[in-house]
Amino acid sequence: GAEFSGIVKGNKTVGISSVSNEVVECNIPETVKEQRVSYTVTSVEKDAFYWSNVTSVSLPNTITEIGYGAFRSSPLANVNLPKGLTQIGDYAFYNTKLTGIDLPDGVTTIGASTFAQCEKLSTISLPAALEKIGSGAFYKTAITAIVLPASCKTLSNYVFEACKQLASITLPEGIIELPTGLFQDCTALTSVTIPESVTTIMGATFQNTGLTTIHFPKNVSTIKANAFNDVALSTITVDSENETFSVMDGALYTADKRYIYLYPRVTESKRYDIVDGCVAVWGGAFYGCDVKEVTFPEGFIGIDAYAFCQSQLEKVDLPHSIEVIFEQAFAGTQLTSVVVPNGIKELNEAVFASCEKLTEVSYYWMK
Repeated sequence: GAEFSGIVKGNKTVGISSVSNEVVECNIPETVKEQRVSYTVTSVEKDAFYWSNVTSVSLPNTITEIGYGAFRSSPLANVNLPKGLTQIGDYAFYNTKLTGIDLPDGVTTIGASTFAQCEKLSTISLPAALEKIGSGAFYKTAITAIVLPASCKTLSNYVFEACKQLASITLPEGIIELPTGLFQDCTALTSVTIPESVTTIMGATFQNTGLTTIHFPKNVSTIKANAFNDVALSTITVDSENETFSVMDGALYTADKRYIYLYPRVTESKRYDIVDGCVAVWGGAFYGCDVKEVTFPEGFIGIDAYAFCQSQLEKVDLPHSIEVIFEQAFAGTQLTSVVVPNGIKELNEAVFASCEKLTEVSYYWMK
């Protein structure tokens, strides 16, 4: 009828390409007739229901594909996904009113932003053969718990960003990388088990989550600088077989002690002595920590970007061996005075930005 328009795709198949503004609930038929020829409805085309008024859709079993943005920014609250469905386009259900979704077994990939901004979407069942989830696929949804199937080895950036009710997640073995911003702003997430297979943790992966403890399994060899910013970590542990990292005095160091990577954000002791043999602080290592005083060993060389940013640091004694301090290393701290040692070769931008109590900076000339 006049409710829909379709696009002929050849081999007597047709895709639904648009719907009239009057339609609120719709049943899409399995076949449509045009000049006595019967066509099978096999797809919902790109943007077909974009900005429509449709709240409920019944899809026939003949549908195998839902196109890019097919239902985005519509008030869609109910949809059935037929068993034969294999392809769902990026943004297909973006910013809709869905509360639950059941993905059929033929779907192996969830595209970018497919369910992003579905702020009522609280339950989802994933297909057993799912292999990949695209960037921001569940951004800002209301999911509380999710189990990724064993076949799902590839996650993209920001998949679960700002899922503020997400309290439980099961990650499968076989994942190699936890990508940028994967759990950023998942404030209800208080524990995560990192699979043994993971080697790389990218930036902002756990930023602003509810984690209080973290355990790094044996294969983790790369941790990007701001992976744990705004996280109230109190306990950091590492598998004894990990050859890259070790924990000393409660802090994460490289196994050779040369770099301090991560210090607990919440600690009993407000003073910390970096261990002898350490030469540099990794980016964001003390970000937001409640530590008030830090001492450095002799031979210390460098302080990376954001190293002590937003921490409660009040007192720091920089050794003469220090050569470089990167941007915003001490920004937003409680420092009142600083002596810049004379060996310094590079002092980057905004190193002491927003240090509102900092009244005295002197440059030390060693005789």
